[in-house]
Amino acid sequence: MTTAAFSGRRATADWKVSILLLLLLFLTPNTYGQMNTADDEPIRVKQGERVLFHILNASATEIRSLALPGHSFQVVALDGNAVPSPQHVPVPWIGTAERISAVVEMNQPGVWILGDLSNDDRGHGMGIVVEYADRPGKAQWVAPPPFRWSYLCFAKPAVSAPSPDETIEMTFAKENAPDEGFNRWTINGIAFPMEAMSGSCEIAQRGLL
Repeated sequence: MTTAAFSGRRATADWKVSILLLLLLFLTPNTYGQMNTADDEPIRVKQGERVLFHILNASATEIRSLALPGHSFQVVALDGNAVPSPQHVPVPWIGTAERISAVVEMNQPGVWILGDLSNDDRGHGMGIVVEYADRPGKAQWVAPPPFRWSYLCFAKPAVSAPSPDETIEMTFAKENAPDEGFNRWTINGIAFPMEAMSGSCEIAQRGLL
């Protein structure tokens, strides 16, 4: 099932609405959740409003993405700490237990799906409708252009980090519920074997652990 919590309040600051999003997706073979407001209502906005989203990834294992078609997120804080250089991004990526605060200017009237980039996860409920005033209709999803998330864009300009001693390429991938409803994770295409330690030993021998 999908669990989500939302709270809204009017504010006197630069933004007009502050909303908390709690993201958690739990899949079982026969359970399909719904990510929505507590009273099953969409997020209702007006053109020209600036909405401050406080986004919390409540998953213990999942990294979540979030996109709102036609809009950008101005990231102003990470884990409650103001970033040195707020930037507009089309897709925030939220790590496990991570918090992101981002301002969205509502400048694309319509009815949209605010949701995860994964069609599978979004189809299981990891999404919510954002509805502009006086714009009824079916909610639309449009995939954003390719974007590479990097924390470096929020750093102070003209400050460089030292070069690493070594760069190790590792690809972490997830398969949704293939083992009796449980997710399977792989590192460079190798899943951890439950019967033996050969997979982790092989990775260790290659210097990846």
